[in-house]
Amino acid sequence: AAFNYGKTTEIWMGNWLQKRVAEGKVDRSKLYFATKCNPMGIGAPNQEKNGKAHGYDVETLTESCKASIERMKCDYIDLYQLH
Repeated sequence: AAFNYGKTTEIWMGNWLQKRVAEGKVDRSKLYFATKCNPMGIGAPNQEKNGKAHGYDVETLTESCKASIERMKCDYIDLYQLH
């Protein structure tokens, strides 16, 4: 299944994953998570960049990816896309 509601989806996925792993119903290694960094920096942890266009620089991509991992409450993302 795929969902696309931005940051809200990552938070929902994180809550879902955390609960199912704790219940022993899901093995994270059996799931494939994909998310993205959008060109307007929406959801960026750095408020100065949030909502501002960027050129996918290393710093922005790293910050965005780490924020996604935190929201999804997982250790890694399987596929990180540029949107």
